[in-house]
Amino acid sequence: MTKSEFVFGKAGATIAVIRRDGGSYLLVPMNPARIPTVNGRQIEPTGARLQFGDTIAVGGVTLRFNRRPPL
Repeated sequence: MTKSEFVFGKAGATIAVIRRDGGSYLLVPMNPARIPTVNGRQIEPTGARLQFGDTIAVGGVTLRFNRRPPL
């Protein structure tokens, strides 16, 4: 990620965002009807901190989070 925020969805229909939070990343749901999962578990409405290797499923897309925290 080169920006501080990555958006899943389209204009007017955002499903979730990944936000850089200091040295870590947070996946935050934006649509209560379409809650993302991390490693097969629905995340809390407040979001979930992501770790290297987490599997994220958002809006029918599954991806692996491969961003390591800074040393």
